[in-house]
Amino acid sequence: MSTDLKHRDWLLFSQQKLIQINAPSVTSRISYVADGGARLTLSNISEADLVKLEFLTNTDGNNNYLYLEDVQVNLGNSVSPLLISGLKDTMLDIFRLSDLQNYLGDSKTHNPFTITAFNGKSVGEFIDNLTAALPTVPDTLGIPKTFTLILNPDGHSH
Repeated sequence: MSTDLKHRDWLLFSQQKLIQINAPSVTSRISYVADGGARLTLSNISEADLVKLEFLTNTDGNNNYLYLEDVQVNLGNSVSPLLISGLKDTMLDIFRLSDLQNYLGDSKTHNPFTITAFNGKSVGEFIDNLTAALPTVPDTLGIPKTFTLILNPDGHSH
C-alpha cells in the first residue's frame, strides 16, 4: 500500500475507531485484497456489543460507500459459522434501511442492530425464532451467539 491514503482508507480507519470507542472488546481488522480492494472485518461481537455498534452514515459527500457485505453467526464456542437461511439478507436490509433513515435525518452515524430493528426483539431472540422455524438448522435457544461483520468500502463486491 502506498503512503497516499485514499478516501476509502480514511473511511475504514474512521469506522474502525468508532467501533473501538463504542465496543472495545470487538476485534477489528482492515485487510487489503489482491485486486486492490479493502475490507473491515469486525469479529468477536457479542449480542450485547452488536446493539452498540455505530457506523458512519453514507452521504452524497462520501467518495466511498461503506456497506455491509457479509454477516456470520457462531454459536457458543463453535469455530465455524452457522448458516441460517435468510439471516444475512435480513441483516443487510436492516443495515441499508438504518443507513438510509439516518442519511435522510442528516445523522453522521447510524446504529442499525437495535431492538427496534428486530420488531422489539433482541437479535438473539430473532435468531432463536428463525432457527426454531427452520427444519434444517439446529435450535439456537439459550446458546450465546457471536457475530462477524464484513464491511466493504469499495462500492461493489470483488
